[in-house]
Amino acid sequence: MRKVKVLVFIGWFLALNGITKYYPNSQTGYLQKSRYLQTYSIVYSVLMICGLPLLFLDILSDEPVIMFRMSSNWINYGNWLYIILYTMVILTTVYCTHVLQLPIQRNIVKLQRLNEVEELPSTDQRYIYSLLYRKLFLICFQFVVLISFECKRFNNLNSLKRLCVFYKLWSDIMTTAISLLMYDILWKICYCGMQLQFQLEKMLSGRAKIKEILLIFEKIHSLIDACNEFRESFRFLMLWNSMTILCTGVLSGYFLIRQLVVRPDLGVAFFTVLVFVICSFTELYVFNNLTSTVADLIPNTLAVLRQSMPQDHRVERAISWMTLQLSCQSTEIHIFGMVTFNQRLSFIFMTQIILNTLYMIQNDYYIFM
Repeated sequence: MRKVKVLVFIGWFLALNGITKYYPNSQTGYLQKSRYLQTYSIVYSVLMICGLPLLFLDILSDEPVIMFRMSSNWINYGNWLYIILYTMVILTTVYCTHVLQLPIQRNIVKLQRLNEVEELPSTDQRYIYSLLYRKLFLICFQFVVLISFECKRFNNLNSLKRLCVFYKLWSDIMTTAISLLMYDILWKICYCGMQLQFQLEKMLSGRAKIKEILLIFEKIHSLIDACNEFRESFRFLMLWNSMTILCTGVLSGYFLIRQLVVRPDLGVAFFTVLVFVICSFTELYVFNNLTSTVADLIPNTLAVLRQSMPQDHRVERAISWMTLQLSCQSTEIHIFGMVTFNQRLSFIFMTQIILNTLYMIQNDYYIFM
């Protein structure tokens, strides 16, 4: 019942943000098609695209940020770069919502069919659900911080700035929804993979039958296909999201250090940026933790197969064949084969942000000494 409630909440959150054209069944959590949601998703995306100029108007209406006798500040250039990257994230979100809706929905249906096996043990179930609850908690906490900060300064803005702030919050919710969709599909892949591993280990501990072994192998191949379809569907979105996080980290790190050095008064903006950076990198860490768990599905399955002691020679031959097949497969989540999402990527991002922030500050003092 807990699982169904979580799936229903995620499904309605995605549907209300125009990401999916399906609504979840309150009894099973499975998605059902709705023609009204199709029209709603199209109107939602059109309004989102039409509001993109507000992001640039927001920057053009701001006065240039001047710190420490600097007429051309890194923050001014960084804001333009961030808006360009954020615009690409929104356009890619709309592209995934409509152009890639069919393969994404086909992947979700495939995972729903794979999920129709026995439940996990309580320890594994607690672990896999903890990965989902961390994501939901971060989303709620980030929204509370952003909305509270924007509401504080909302009354002091003119009508154009208010419209820009409203659109920024609206687009943040939509991009968070597509991020939750990516995380939800990955979470379902991880859940199905752990279920299949548990079922395979339980089967090999007794007297396994050749038909049952081949059925499990077929499901494992379907799970690998689901990982490949996930990479193909969301590769551009993961690329622009990663670049946006990196740009935001460098810009925010520079802003925080300049505020500490030049203006030691720590206002609301300082703590809001600090909390936003912490939430962004915690979210990246949680996503990389999930992708690392998904990447370990093949090695863990191979370990289960190699430790088995089959009594039937046909089962032994099928296991040897499957071990050879799986050794050539991978469930790693990467972008165009260049950047792999794992815990090492979090360390790379942190080092790049620290080095670029120090370079920017050092460059300021070198120019204006």
